[in-house]
Amino acid sequence: MTVLMVTAAVYGVVQLLLLSWPTRSVGVTTVLLAVLVGVYACGTAAALLELSYTRLIADQTDQSLMRVVNTTAYSPLLL
Repeated sequence: MTVLMVTAAVYGVVQLLLLSWPTRSVGVTTVLLAVLVGVYACGTAAALLELSYTRLIADQTDQSLMRVVNTTAYSPLLL
């Protein structure tokens, strides 16, 4: 599933690159570098956010961290 999501995102970026080719003021390498930095930053931010809120919920509810992670991985609305 992750591979399909990454493929769809890259396909969307390529489409935008092709559509904006005549009017773009930055190079293709700059756009691709910005996409890679964005993917890296978003992944890191999501991991840190998940670590912080699962530990916070586990501390507040006196549940094990594993149970909180399994529950929130399914749906954050179940708690």
